[in-house]
Amino acid sequence: MAGASVPIIRRTDYTFPATQTVIAGPQLVDTLGWVSGLLVVRVYGTPSISNVLQINVQNVMVAPEDELTVLEARTTGGALVYAASVSITTAGGLFTASLASPIGRFVRVLLSPTGAVTAVTLGIDLVGRSA
Repeated sequence: MAGASVPIIRRTDYTFPATQTVIAGPQLVDTLGWVSGLLVVRVYGTPSISNVLQINVQNVMVAPEDELTVLEARTTGGALVYAASVSITTAGGLFTASLASPIGRFVRVLLSPTGAVTAVTLGIDLVGRSA
């Protein structure tokens, strides 16, 4: 049994316009062989958030016939499906969430504020375990 720790972003200061989703770190994280995983979010100090900052891990795949096309996991109704989510409100600290199975071929991490986030300092890692 082997594992991998993938740093998504090191300690970084963020500010967002209201409700603008941002892809954190690398566009795609290769999860080939992962049977389980963990989203680890470090929030430093006290963030200035008027509502909630969602940090979501999304299963995605690259279209084999067009490597520039990234397909997002969705329900049959069209809603986005997330492998893991963490909600940050007003407290700093360490937040974790297990990745739901099945874990796709690739994942990416999205930062999605639901209100104005004037300042937040984050560090994010993904930890994966292979069979």
